[in-house]
Amino acid sequence: MTDPVPHPPLHGIRVLDLSAVLSGPMCTALLADQGAEVIKVEPPGGDLSRRIGPAKGDMSAMFITANRGKRSIVLDLKRAEHLQVLHELARRADVLVENFRPGAMARLGLDHATLAAANPRLIYASITGFGQSGPYADGRVYDAVIQAVSGISASHPSQASGEPTLLATTVCDKLSALTAAQAISAALFARERSGRGMKLELAMLDAALAFQWPDAMYNHVFLSDPPPPSPEFGVQQRAYRTRNGHVAAMTPQPDEFAALCRGLGRPDLAGDARFAHIEARRRNAAELLSLLDGLIADDDTDALVARLRAEGVPIGRVNARAQVPEDPQVRHNRSLQQVDHGALGTVRLARSAARFIGAEEPALRPAPQLGEHGRELLAELGLDAARIDALLGPACCAAASATAPLTREWARRPTGLCDDATAFLRSCPRPGRPARRAGPRRRRRATPALRRGAAAGLCRAGLAAERARLERQGRARLAAAVVFHLAGDRCRHAGRAGRELPL
Repeated sequence: MTDPVPHPPLHGIRVLDLSAVLSGPMCTALLADQGAEVIKVEPPGGDLSRRIGPAKGDMSAMFITANRGKRSIVLDLKRAEHLQVLHELARRADVLVENFRPGAMARLGLDHATLAAANPRLIYASITGFGQSGPYADGRVYDAVIQAVSGISASHPSQASGEPTLLATTVCDKLSALTAAQAISAALFARERSGRGMKLELAMLDAALAFQWPDAMYNHVFLSDPPPPSPEFGVQQRAYRTRNGHVAAMTPQPDEFAALCRGLGRPDLAGDARFAHIEARRRNAAELLSLLDGLIADDDTDALVARLRAEGVPIGRVNARAQVPEDPQVRHNRSLQQVDHGALGTVRLARSAARFIGAEEPALRPAPQLGEHGRELLAELGLDAARIDALLGPACCAAASATAPLTREWARRPTGLCDDATAFLRSCPRPGRPARRAGPRRRRRATPALRRGAAAGLCRAGLAAERARLERQGRARLAAAVVFHLAGDRCRHAGRAGRELPL
C-alpha cells in the first residue's frame, strides 16, 4: 500500500486578501499556489488591475496573473453591514494581507489590535510604500517612485546618456510580494510554536533596499576606514549584438573568462594583464567590451551560444518576449502552464517557481470575476438567502450566473464594457420620467428621488428580466454589457449619496 500524497504545504490556511494592484495580490497568489485558500475582497468598482493591460471584459492579463486561484467577494467598506461581514471573515482567517495607505485600516476599524482581539491567531500583513510613519509615509506610492528613491533607477543608467532609467517592470511591487510571502510563511511557522498570531509590517522601500545592497550598493557598505571603491557592479554587463540577434554572457571566474576567449578564437586575451582578473576587467571594461563586440558581431546567435556553452561559458540568447514560451528550457521545466479560463478561453500563466517534491502540486486555477463567489462565501458564514440578497442586492446576486453564458466573441472584446452600459442607463426611462431624447450629453447631480428611481427602474425589475428584454430586441451585446456594468454592486452604487450620475 502506497503512502498518500501529502497536501500542498499551505493546505488548510485561509487568507483574506484586501490588497490591490500587485504587491499584495501577487503575494497572496503565491500562497494560493502553495495550497492556501485565498478570499479576495474588492470594492464595488473592482481592483484597479482589472483595467491594466490587455483585457477581455473586466479581466485583464495582469489581474488574471496576480489573482489566480482566488475567490472574490465585493464589499463596500463604507457600509456598516459590509464591514460586519469583513469582521466575520477576518475572525475565521489565518492571514490578512492589506496594502492601504497608513492609517486607512484603523479608520475603518480594521486595525491589527481590533481584529486580533477577536482572532488572536491572525497573521496580519501590512504592505506600505514607505512605511507606517516618516516624512514620506502619507504620500501616494507606485513602483516608479520606489525605484527612484531606493537607487534602483540610478543603478541602471542609460548606456547612451548616463541618465538614470526606470526598469520596464514593476520590480519593487514584485520584490515586496516575494518578501511578504516569505514573511507570512515564517509567521505561520512561528504561530505553530507559540499558538499566537502577529503583525507584519513591510515597506516597499525596505524590500527594494535589501534587494539593492549586496551588489548595486556595495560601495556603501564599509563605514569604518573604508577600502577604495570598486567600479560599480554590472558596469560591463550588457547584451552583445550578433549577426541575427543578441546574447548575454557573464564570466566572473578565471576559467570562465578563459573559456570565453578560447571560444571566440582569442585565447591570448585571458593572459592580457588588462583582463587578468575580475577587478582588472571592471577597470578596463570599455576596452574589453569593444574587443568582445568585434569578435561576436558576425556570429550566428544559436551557433555562438552552442559553441561557447560547450566551452563552459555561462551564456544565453536574448529571447524576445514572444520567444520566451518556446525556449527549450522553459518548455522542459513546464514553467508556463495553460489554464482553461471559461468564457475567456485558454490563458497562459507562470507557475510558482518552488516545487515541493513529494507533495501534491496544485493545478493553477482561474482568477475570479468581480464578486463571483459572494453568495457562496456569505452562505459559508451562515447567512440565509434573504440576508444575502439584502447585502448584495438582486442584480449583484444574479451577476455571476448572468455573465456565465456570455459569448466568447463578446468576452474577448479588448475594451471595457462600462461605456455601452452607461449609455444604455442614460437612455433608460426612469419611473415618472420619459426616456432622454438624443442630444449632447449633460451632467447633473442626482437627487435622492432620481437615485431611488434609477435603482427601482433596474434593480427591482431584476437583472435577468432586463437582460431578457434586451435580447428579445436583438441587443444581446448590450445586454451582456449591462450585466457586466451592474456586477459588483453597481446597481446600489447609483444610490450612493452625492454621486454625480450621467442622466
